[in-house]
Parts: sequence; structure tokens; C-alpha cells
Amino acid sequence: MDSLISTARSVAFGGLMLVGVGVSTSANATIISGTYDVTGTGFTAVGPSVPVPFNNFTASVTLSFDNTTGAINQPVTTATANIPFSQPVVYTYLPLSDTLLIGAGGNTTILGNANDFQITIKNVSTLSPSIPFFVTYTTEGTSIMTFFNSVNEGVTFTPTSDGGGGGGGGGGGTPVPEPSSLMLLATAVLGARLFRHRRKAD
Repeated sequence: MDSLISTARSVAFGGLMLVGVGVSTSANATIISGTYDVTGTGFTAVGPSVPVPFNNFTASVTLSFDNTTGAINQPVTTATANIPFSQPVVYTYLPLSDTLLIGAGGNTTILGNANDFQITIKNVSTLSPSIPFFVTYTTEGTSIMTFFNSVNEGVTFTPTSDGGGGGGGGGGGTPVPEPSSLMLLATAVLGARLFRHRRKAD
């Protein structure tokens, strides 16, 4: 019984550790490398009312990052957009939530009265990235309190080919399991151990 309790504690602790670090598990880490194509439509002004200069937003951003570690305001490989923006375009990666922030002007914090934009993408280590809320941009010559937010937005990801094969997720690697999948795995292992112990006791 003592060994069973010890095993249960070990598996439970391991599952909690996996969830705590989110996708940042060294055994499943992947270099995410590829291009995010982002769209936004139906923009509205937030702050002092001004005409919306661009009702449609498109951007294509190529970058590579290691999803085991966080990154703040690191330069992307290339970036294009259909609106004016200041260089450099940079990204911030938050491994615990598997979230990518992309911004212009050398910072992922957007500024008013500047040619700037901010994009937030979640689940960037999976095959199904998503934008949890609006795409935002600003333009020079407006109030520092004026921002333009999208009503509709979307994102697609095209992995960079590494010539060696492999699935999507980035750099030809395998997408990293989500934290819920890792907890399910830990629970399954514990259940199997409990079942085996009961069979032996019988």
C-alpha cells in the first residue's frame, strides 16, 4: 500500500508540474518556425472619435521561437502589412499560455499616435492557432488615446519546411500536446497502476 501511495503521489505531482509549465516541457519542446497570416475587418475607433483609416488589415509575419522559454520584444524574420507601420516588428512569447504577441515599432505594447499594430495569437504551438480578441492598429496624426480595433479576425499558420519531413506545428516538428492532454496522460498512468495493484491483491 505504501508503494501505491508513493506512486500515486509521484504521478499526481508530475501531472501538476506538466500543467504548471503549460507547453514548456523539455520532452515535447519544438522550435516553432513559420509564417502567421493575419486578417482583420470591420474596424471601429476606440477613444476620441475619428474616421477609420483602414477597414481591412492583413499582415504576414515569419518568425522562429523555442516554446520552452519566454521571449520579450525579439525581432521577427520578416513582416509585411497593408497599413503603415514602424520597424522593427518584434514578438513576445508567453510559454505558460502558449501565446504570441506581435507588434511594430520595436515593442509589443501598442502606442497611440504612431504607425503601430498589435496582434495576439494563442495556441501557437498547435495546429489550430487563434486570435482571442481583436487586432489593433494606430496611425500617426491621431490622438494618443485613439486605437482601431477589428470586429472580425483570423489567422493561419504555414510551417517552414526543414527538408526532413514531419508534421505541422513549426519547423517540421510535431505539435506540442496541450496541458489538458498531459494531465489526461498522467491520470491514465495512475489508473493503470491502481488497476494492476488491485489485480495483484485479488
